[in-house]
Amino acid sequence: MTTTFSPKIVTDTWIEASWGDFIEATANPDYQKGKCYYYKGRLRIEMSPVVNDHASDHSIINSAINLYAGLAGINLNGYDN
Repeated sequence: MTTTFSPKIVTDTWIEASWGDFIEATANPDYQKGKCYYYKGRLRIEMSPVVNDHASDHSIINSAINLYAGLAGINLNGYDN
């Protein structure tokens, strides 16, 4: 009996899976950018929400706000993750 691993995997949580399921999931193009883990019969795929486009937009917005605040004499205390 052959089973095919479902392409719809719940990400960012541990799920029960065989080693074969893990291999199939890591070969799935939908999860190529994710980090895959297998430990004691459980599978986890973590998908990073931050991509280059988002980071670029974020940087432009931060720079614009800092420039405006500097020119307007507004004190800022900013944090970035």
